[in-house]
Amino acid sequence: ITEQEVSIESSDTESECLTQVEAAAPKILAGYFQLLSSQWMKAAYSNELVEAEAFERLCTTWPFGRRGR
Repeated sequence: ITEQEVSIESSDTESECLTQVEAAAPKILAGYFQLLSSQWMKAAYSNELVEAEAFERLCTTWPFGRRGR
């Protein structure tokens, strides 16, 4: 958000945040943010656990530099 200078207000919904990210960030970051947001909403609002496949995808497609191993 900071590096891409995405304007997000504390009152923005997840959907509004995604719209802002899609407009300001490269496609790969926007796609990652969409997946991350969808999993967050499932966990936060539906009390659903993130499925193993989605979790693995989030880990393996982390677009922000090296992962600590």
